[in-house]
Parts: sequence; C-alpha cells; structure tokens
Amino acid sequence: MPGSLADVASSRLVFGTPHCGTRPLQRACGPRWPFKQPLRSIKHRQGQSCRRSRWIPGSSSSSDSTPEQYANVAGKSQDFVAMLGRATALKTVDTAALEAIVQQGAEEELPANYKLAGEGLAPEACHFLLSHGTFLKKNSEAYQAPVGTVINLKEVLLHETCSSTVSLAAATKVFTVKAAAFRQVLQDNPGLEQALFRDLSQQLTLSQTTVQEQQLRSQALQPFIVAPPSRGIVGTSRFAQRMKAQVMQAAKDPTRRPTLIFGEPGLEKDNIAAQIHYRSSKHQEWPIARFDCSKLDSYGSQLFGRGSKQGLLHWVGQGTLLLTNVHKVKPSVVPLLQGLLTEGTFQASSLDSGAASSLPGGGEQGKAGAVEECAARLVFTSEKPLPWLEKLATQIKVAPLRVRPADVADLQKLFVRGIAKSRGQGSLALTPEAVLQLESYSFPGNIKELQAIVSRAALQSPESAQQLPEEVFWFATQPKDRLKWNLLSPGAFPWLKPFLRSDFWPHQLNHNIIIYVYTFIVAVLFLGPQDRPHNFALTAFWGYWWPGIFLVYPFLGRIWCSICPFMIYGEVVQKWRLAKGATLRKWPHAAVEQWGGWFLLALFGAILTWEEVWDLPNSAALSAWLLLLITAGAMICSWFFERRLWCRHLCPIGGMNGMFAKLSMTELRSRQGVCSGNCSTYTCYKGGPAEPPEGIETGGCPLYSHPAQLSDNRNCVLCMTCLKACPHKSVELRLRFPGTDLWSGHKALQSEVSLMFLLLGAVYVHHLPQLLTQLGINPLLLDTNTPAHILATVTVLTLPGAAAAATDGLMRLFADRASDRPKAKPFLETSYSYMPLVWGATLAFWLGPALQEGGHILPIATATIGWDSSTWMPTLEPHPAVISFLQHSTLLAGAGLSALLTLKLTSKPWTAWLPYPATIAAFTAELWYLMG
Repeated sequence: MPGSLADVASSRLVFGTPHCGTRPLQRACGPRWPFKQPLRSIKHRQGQSCRRSRWIPGSSSSSDSTPEQYANVAGKSQDFVAMLGRATALKTVDTAALEAIVQQGAEEELPANYKLAGEGLAPEACHFLLSHGTFLKKNSEAYQAPVGTVINLKEVLLHETCSSTVSLAAATKVFTVKAAAFRQVLQDNPGLEQALFRDLSQQLTLSQTTVQEQQLRSQALQPFIVAPPSRGIVGTSRFAQRMKAQVMQAAKDPTRRPTLIFGEPGLEKDNIAAQIHYRSSKHQEWPIARFDCSKLDSYGSQLFGRGSKQGLLHWVGQGTLLLTNVHKVKPSVVPLLQGLLTEGTFQASSLDSGAASSLPGGGEQGKAGAVEECAARLVFTSEKPLPWLEKLATQIKVAPLRVRPADVADLQKLFVRGIAKSRGQGSLALTPEAVLQLESYSFPGNIKELQAIVSRAALQSPESAQQLPEEVFWFATQPKDRLKWNLLSPGAFPWLKPFLRSDFWPHQLNHNIIIYVYTFIVAVLFLGPQDRPHNFALTAFWGYWWPGIFLVYPFLGRIWCSICPFMIYGEVVQKWRLAKGATLRKWPHAAVEQWGGWFLLALFGAILTWEEVWDLPNSAALSAWLLLLITAGAMICSWFFERRLWCRHLCPIGGMNGMFAKLSMTELRSRQGVCSGNCSTYTCYKGGPAEPPEGIETGGCPLYSHPAQLSDNRNCVLCMTCLKACPHKSVELRLRFPGTDLWSGHKALQSEVSLMFLLLGAVYVHHLPQLLTQLGINPLLLDTNTPAHILATVTVLTLPGAAAAATDGLMRLFADRASDRPKAKPFLETSYSYMPLVWGATLAFWLGPALQEGGHILPIATATIGWDSSTWMPTLEPHPAVISFLQHSTLLAGAGLSALLTLKLTSKPWTAWLPYPATIAAFTAELWYLMG
C-alpha cells in the first residue's frame, strides 16, 4: 500500500494509467502467477549498446527509407499518435501536441536490467512502453505493466528526482523522449502543459481519497489479516487428492459460493481456507481476514457492525472472510449468518452493547446502519458438519490423519526438510523403522501433533545426526494400546520371531508330528481297553487335553486351532483335490455368517447331551467316534471349500475356542497405519509370492482374517501366516490386559452368548445326580430311562441362560419405571460379563480329573498294553484337600472377575446393575455346593 500521496501519484502516472494498473509477480511456490508465461532473464554483454532510431515504426533507420516506405511509415506514425492518446497518461492532449512529442522521440530496444529511473536521481527521459505485458522491477518488487505505460512523466513535469529505482526485467521495446526535449515541447505547447497539470491534480485528489480509504481499511483489518499459506495439501492418498481437487474447484468457482471446511482439530483447516483465497482471482487486489466465531457477541457486531461502526464484512470488501470455529457460534447469530448467505446483504445492529468496543475500524454506535451488499467470499471452518450450513455452503471434509497414513511419510519429509534447513544441514531423514512407527500411530492431534513429534525428536538428536531413529520418537499413549507390549520387538525375546516365522510353526509340527500322534491316539481309543484306568489315550483326552485348552485360553487364546489335528486331515484333503486339478469353492460368506454360529451351537449341545447320557469320558470307543465326527466335518468342508471354513464357522470346538480367546492376555494385530500406508498386495490376507524384504510366500490367512481389521481374538488362531507374509514388519504379538476384547469393540453375537450359557449349563449337567437329589428326585431313575435322561440334560443345559435372561428382563422392567435412570445397554452386550464365571466353573470341574488321574499316566500307559505296574511305577497325586482348594479357588476367581467385568461393561454404579452380580453369586454358590 502506498505510504504517501506522492507515492500514489507516482504509481499511477509512472507505472500505468488510472484505468490500467499493474500486477505484482508471485513466487513460484505460492499461488499461481497472474500471467501465463514465466519471467525470463536475458543476459547482455558488458558495454552492449541499445539499438536506437528516430521514430519511424517498422524500420531501424529513417534516413534510408524509400518514398514507398515513407508513405507506409507515415500511416503507422498516425496509428502511434492515436495509441498515445488512447493508452497513456496523454489521453487528454490534442493531436498536434502528440505529434510534436513523437517528432522528438526515438524507438529503442533496451536489454534486461536496463535502468529507466534511479532513486534520488533526476530523470533523463520519459519512456513509453511499446510491448504488451512488459515486466518491470521497482526496487525489489516485480510488476507487469501494460502497453502505453509512461515512465518518469511526473518527475519530468514537476522537475523532481525519481522516488524509486525502475528497471526492465526483460529486454523490451520502448519509445524514449529525452527530458530536455519533452520540456521543450511543453514550452512550445502551453495547452499540453496545462492539460498534464490538470490531470496530475485530478490524480492527486483521487489518490488522496484512495490512500485515506486504504489506511482505514488497513487499520481495521490489520489484526485479522491471514498470511499466504505456508504449504499446499501434502500427500498422495486418495483423501489428499480429493481435497486438492475440492480446493481448486472452490478457488475457481465464478460464483464464489460460501465454503465450509470441517474436520478434527489439528488438520490445518485455516491453511486450506487460505489456499482457496490465494488461488482465486481476487487475491491480488483484496485481502483475506480471519475471525474466531467463538468470540462473536450475541449480535455478530464484529462482522456486521453496530450503528455507524463498520464490521469486518464492510472492510474486507471483495476479499475473503474466514470464520473459524463456526460450530461454537452463539445460537442468536446463526439466523443472521443464514440471512447473510441467503440474501447476500447485511445491516449493522442498532443495539448498544459493551461488545461494540471490539469492533474493527471507527465510527459511532447506537443507530442502525444502512443495508449493504456483501461482496466478500465467506469461508467457514468447523470441527464437525453443520446441518444449517449444509445447503448454503460447499462442503469440504478434511480427513483425519489416522485414515490416510500414506500421507504421514510425505508430511514428515516436509517437516524434516524444514528442520534440516534451520540447522544448516545438507540432509536429515528418518530411519525406515521410525517411519513405520509414525505410520502406525493414530495421531489424535493430526498434522499439528505429527509436526510436534518430529520437532521433538529432532531436538533430542545431536545436530550432526543425519538420521532420526525410532528411539527418539515418543507418543501419547492411545487408549487401545495401553498396557500392551509387543513380544516380537527386538528387545523382548530375540528367538521368538524367528521361531514363529519358521516353517516348523505350525506346518512341519502338524504334518510331521501331530498328524501321527493323533492317528495313534484314535487307534488306541478304538483298539485298547475301554475304561480310563486302563487306557492312557482316554486319560490323555479327558484328563490332559480337555482341561489343558481351558488353561491355555487366558494366555494364548485360540492357539490350539493352529495345531488342531482335525483340520490337518482337512488340509490333506485339499492338497489331494488340488493335485487332481479340482477348484475349491469360495466361501458362502453371507450364509455361514448368518447360520454358522447356530449350527455349531446345536452340534455342541448334541455333543454335551451325548457325553452325559452315554458317558463319553469313560468310553474310549465313543470318545474316538467323537474325534472322528469332528474330523469328518473338517474333511467334508475341505473337500468343497478353500481354506478353513470349518474352523471359522462350523466347528463346535473352534466356536468355543474363539469365544474364550477374547479372555486372552495376548493378541495378534498389525499396525493399521503401516498396512494402509505401505501395503498394496495384502498377501497376509489373500496369499501370494514372497515380497521383499521380509515377506514369505504363503497361501493367505486360513480363516480369511486381516490382522489390521481384527476387533477381537475370535477369528485368529495364531498360525502366524500374516507374520510370515508381511514385508513391512507390521504384525505384532502383543501382551495385554486379559479380556480387553470384551470392552474394546468386539462383535457381540447371539449364537456366541447362547454357547457361553450352554457351557455353564454343562457344568451343572456334570453334577446332575446332586441336582436331582436337591430336588428330591432319585438320580437312579436316569440310569434306566434314557429319554428322561436326555430331557433332564437338555433342561439343565438351557437353565443358566434362561435364568440370566430373566434376571436382565426383570431389572429392565423396574428400571423403566425409574425415569431418572439412564438407558441400559442391551443384554447381548452385558451378558458377556458371565464369561469369566463360565471359564472358571468349567476349568474348576475338570481340574479334579486332571489332578487325580494326571499323575497316574505312567501306570495307566503300561496297563494299556496289559502290563500292571501300579505297585512300583511312580505316580503323583495331590491331596484331595489341595484339589478341592484349587477347584474352589478357580471358581471364586471366575466369579470375582465376572463381577468386575460387569462394572466395566456397564459403566454404571453397582446399584443400577445389582441383579447381575447377584445372579453371578447365585450361580457360584450352587456350583460351590455341588463341587463339595
């Protein structure tokens, strides 16, 4: 902005006419240049002279012109005179005076950097620019001047020195009239001098008014002016590309429609708004101002004004007004903003208020202002979408950084380059491990937090460091990652990751060892003695394996499924089918998701009834048939379908394993940011060839689970296929707080809840004689009446679930009558609070056979082959009191954990959910009695 009246006049007369101004050049890294071709520098040799001639357009020398050429030149000279009267500051001068000026001038082709005026020096000549779009440099600022611009006219007219240095940015043609010759023309033509002084006086008056207005505008907007954006939208993700397109579309919108930019904090929404302004056609003449809507008073006075005191909407003119935090605006201002956007007009308030002291500009308050047209472009920013702006403004959603981790690498490079530049370093970069660590973080503070983390890491490193390792990066703990430790990290167990990535786990273990052990066990069950004291396979089945998988659940979840012999035979079937050229079918996902859980529930119920009525734990052949039944299901599914459809959706043991795996203190997950930011093959999920540097060829996850998308442990068997396939070191085996899945986003299923209560009922079924005795029924009746035994078993299996559901229903019935109580969570979610009790009760029951018979495995093994070694073979059996103590302690531990889990899942006071712990206590008391 000109600082004085003389500067304004100089800028008007020296750099152009009142109706044809100039435009400052922009840097290449900022908004687009206002011209199409870039500035080119033309070098010229020392001492190079300018080509100079008397003004005869079209020729370099008038003395050598022929008569025919002279006639043509005369016609062009008349055109030049007309141009001077039309496109220069001499437009009010008569034709005779203009012709006199032309006779005294000469055409010149001046080189780049030629000085037309020197600051503090008397002007040597007046220069008329003859080229379109001539680039000038005034001091350090470059301008594009139109054809006809006159340099030094005011200085020659007023006998002044030049106020600034003006030079050519590129070689160009000019028409030059020496200062002495021009003053001589003025003396010879008094009318010319009067006309020029009259124009100068008008320009000075106009400039004075403009300066005053600009000074008031500058004073009013100075605290609110927004600087040009420091950078564009950084990133290559689809979200970043979409935002770039939306910003460019908004900037080039000829209607200048209002725009709402919304997104989480820390996403630099103000920077995006500045890009919209500085990429528009108005950014050169008009500013962009910013105001925080949370600071608006109830009348919006800072925007609309109060009385005769103008607001920001007036002062910003045709510029851009950025209104931040519009979601925090007072409700009384919302209708005013809606009216502004709908009608395009505004009016200053007439109400008096203390808030008027914060109005920009000057003026008196107390009287309503006139209705004004709003010429400004309005841009809003918010942390959430606003329904009242949905139809009034263009919507631009800024995606949070956690959903576009691919942009993290580009952003950190930008920040690191800035740090290196400030340090004066040649290069600075992050190690690949550090980049992966950044991409795996969710950045609740988004871009601002990323910048702070990188800056903090740089401060912790020596200034001579060329790389920033992952050790210098630290983050705010994310809620989902609290109390979690990666067991595969280099400093944990160095041997663990190589073991899990080896072919031994679990492929060689399954096909070289487990398959033969399982076959041997089934054969012994069929061919050996049929009672437990004389068949070690039957004892191993019910005394070791069955209690053992319950012991494993809290530690390694569903790991049994990775070495399950049932599915090993299924894989053998698949391999044979594929070798014959068969094509295995894809999974019917919709059908098995809907009905698979209910199928395995029914199958498990049938198995439990079979176990109780026909006494499977004491019948070797029937136990063998149970194993073969499950194996047959795995083989039949594998005959038709790829991978492990049976394991995920239909296997009763797999369904139980998946449910109790949610209690595990370990989990296998991948870092979502690394997966979405770096991976494009998804070989851990789909399978594929080896991918360097770490990826091994695999067939993909056998359960069709992606480790980055797992919300719980239900569909992960810890086979480590994803760990082997991942080339980006994304997969982690984490130690965590037990049962985290149950309150951190697991998927609640009706079939799974029904299976849980079915297993609790199974514990009571194992004590069916004691239950009947409690009810006054002779338990011997069940030995002679199989249908009655089946009916009693099914009834007891369903009673715990029915009792829990009835308790929940009664609690909700009474809660609905108390209007002051908050709405309760659905039973499907809160029922998982019984899971620790179910696990503890089941394990407590099977601890008895495990501890009583487990220590006798050696004499039982010799008895299997007919060799009685009970008198001398070593045995180990705890005292019955110890066994009872361990059983009851396990039961109490499960009950206590269920009570705590109830409080965690409901997040309500005990008084609101008292029926739940009361029901847990009732179940526990009955089981305590039954276990003796």
